Amino acid sequence: MSGRETNTTQATSGSNPGHNIANALDGIRRLQELPPTGFASLWGSPLLPLLLPGCVSSGPDDAPSAESTSPPPLYPYALRRGDFDQDASGAKQFFYEGAERSTANGDTVPDSATAGYVKDLQDLLKTLGFAIVDRDTSGIFGWYTFFALREFQIYAHWENLAQAPAALDATKTSLSEQYTVVVNTQEYNGPVSGVANADTQIALKAWRDNRWRCPVLVEAWNMNSTTGRTAIYQDNSINKNNLWHFNDVTSSTPRMFARDFSERYTLTATQTAETVNNPGTSGSASTPPFVVVGDYAKYLTWSGPRSAPSYDHCWEDSAITAEKLIGKAWGDLTDPQKSTYKMVRAVSETECFGQFDSINAYDDAAVSIGPCHWTLCQLGLGTPYQGEFMPFLAYFEKKFPAVFQQTVGQWGIRATHQGEKQNHQDDTAETWGTDGGAFDNWAQRKMEGWIAFQNEQGDYDPLDKGQNLDAKQSANQPVTSAERTRDQQVKADTKAITAYFRSWHMFYRLMMLARTVSEFQQSMWGYSRIRLQGILEAKWDTGSTRTIGDYFKSEKSAALLTRWHIKYPSDVLSSGKATSKLRKLVTDANFSNSDPSAWGDTEEATLITALETALKGKKSDKNWKDQVDKILNWQSEAADTGGNAVSLSGGYNTRKLDLTDLDSPF
Repeated sequence: MSGRETNTTQATSGSNPGHNIANALDGIRRLQELPPTGFASLWGSPLLPLLLPGCVSSGPDDAPSAESTSPPPLYPYALRRGDFDQDASGAKQFFYEGAERSTANGDTVPDSATAGYVKDLQDLLKTLGFAIVDRDTSGIFGWYTFFALREFQIYAHWENLAQAPAALDATKTSLSEQYTVVVNTQEYNGPVSGVANADTQIALKAWRDNRWRCPVLVEAWNMNSTTGRTAIYQDNSINKNNLWHFNDVTSSTPRMFARDFSERYTLTATQTAETVNNPGTSGSASTPPFVVVGDYAKYLTWSGPRSAPSYDHCWEDSAITAEKLIGKAWGDLTDPQKSTYKMVRAVSETECFGQFDSINAYDDAAVSIGPCHWTLCQLGLGTPYQGEFMPFLAYFEKKFPAVFQQTVGQWGIRATHQGEKQNHQDDTAETWGTDGGAFDNWAQRKMEGWIAFQNEQGDYDPLDKGQNLDAKQSANQPVTSAERTRDQQVKADTKAITAYFRSWHMFYRLMMLARTVSEFQQSMWGYSRIRLQGILEAKWDTGSTRTIGDYFKSEKSAALLTRWHIKYPSDVLSSGKATSKLRKLVTDANFSNSDPSAWGDTEEATLITALETALKGKKSDKNWKDQVDKILNWQSEAADTGGNAVSLSGGYNTRKLDLTDLDSPF
């Protein structure tokens, strides 16, 4: 990430550039270049804080604060999800820190002249810029208060914040025009638990007293094709000053921009130019810059944020190239690396338009990112069908643990172990481990995982995924009332949780990771190859010594199989081997010699045509058929591949798979 270390924006007076992600990651990389004994010899040395600015304490004044032992400054209880001032029925009141409270028991409770503790917390979070809280019932600590408090804890750990003026200028419709950068002198260093513990309350009070605000504002702007941004978008006379919910704006007309006062992401000169020159972002450079994020899109009954290059949402600098994805220039790659890159890059054209920062959060996959658009889950199938996105984050942590800790590790989320996949009961929060086996869906040879949130102890609590009641009913098994109640709760929880992951602030953080953190990009290289390996090395049939890769030997056929497996995995693999449908495709070719090792270009061309026909037959819409053609006709940018454009080869035995340094379960 050496190309991302120069801060081209003007530093704000009083800010600490050592706390910038790019500077911190640069220090991590310098440590990684030391010999094995080098780090041990530096521990305790005054040189260490210079190598890891913003990551390592240089003395007592910089040390993370210990957990507070003084009484909480705002509320007498550590408020948490499930608490309420008064329940929805009105029959109960004063349930705090997980227990009923009353003066009869000697408990402290709100007096009649003041708001309840939960309502006061909700109002404060909204004032500080965390309007995601507004979907909860007033006075009831539900999922959205939990999310708002988690978001506060995330941002309260950051080194720079936004500060509001003493009085807002009513003539200005954009809040970001009135905010300034301020150093966070009361950093929160506790868990991202969504609990209003003592340290969180100390930070909340500091924000309130100092007029500190959420440092990231996502704004919706009206656009003009000639002059760019024209005015803040307004809907029902409400200024969309800081978008949170995926459906705060339900029009596809405006374009969303972020203004980030944290100075957390250092932009190169090229990236800074994109914040000015991106179509619709005309004008001179501003501090902080307007960073294009995306727009609101709909798909069937779902909707949410979208970033796509055809709508001028993506940066040219964020195009997937060999050097960014693999970390090496084209001329330094081995032949297997070149061949594998071509397959991954061709498939990415149909998934993310060949862009690291083309992300979907508007369809039934909740969130999709990366060359294979790894999904958070599959909605609309009863209980959530776990996706590949969370295991990807575990893979990122495996490959670049220090960088992970400086980025996603500060969000308080981890992937959930699949456990017993048939009943989903044995789930634990997991790291990737040696080979990612905890996330292996052996039947379809892909990765699956769900979400775990950090708790007060710093551990991670897996979310309940429920049971597949449809499967039980299909098998004529009885379903109990307790199971139905649990199923309804899981569905309600999943709706809220996936809405949170589709929020504009989560979307922005993912986008900036994909744009500016090279290790995040390079983790996609290994994770994409695991997909290819899972397909090509799967057995052809029960008892067979041959694999799918023994039958499909070209880059084109492997890329088509990968696209098929991404969209319809059960068409390609079942019980860990090729499906009868895939085997029939080969049988129907009716080759005179059934031994694939004796085939050549003619047979391979026949199989490519058969794959093309099968894929195009899956859906009738033109867009799907165009995606198949896009893979077959893909050609690289010459600048990406050593000055000469390259394309996928359809020749027999031209496909070479790079399996180096993979840490794969397959």
